[in-house]
Amino acid sequence: MDEIELLLAERAIMRALHEYAHAMDYGHEEAWAAVFTDDAVFDVVEVVGGRRVHREEGRGELLQYVANYPKPPHFRKHLVVDPIIDVTGDTAKVAAYWLLLQREDETGRPQAAEGSLSGPGRLGCSRRRPRSASTS
Repeated sequence: MDEIELLLAERAIMRALHEYAHAMDYGHEEAWAAVFTDDAVFDVVEVVGGRRVHREEGRGELLQYVANYPKPPHFRKHLVVDPIIDVTGDTAKVAAYWLLLQREDETGRPQAAEGSLSGPGRLGCSRRRPRSASTS
């Protein structure tokens, strides 16, 4: 793979990460599920303590999860931060952090959560490891 092909592959992966965030934030369920491979595992585990929050396997479970995810106008924005992308041939691995910014409906107070994403391919085995932290 030459340098241009590598840059194009990395750019496509960055786009997939951003498509994930935008689709989740704006309630575009099909677009969100399309970011994952059909056999993807979406495993949410707390960073501190290792408690599994939820786990979905395959497109059907991903669609069921995102169907129940809060939709706008509730303010939520996912931010993908500091991605490290390794491309080898036709395989890619990504490690990135994510931040979730949101406001509670009842109080309007801001909240934040953080975690990491990692996995090969088109978020084929994405792992989100969130840790919530309320701010006053």
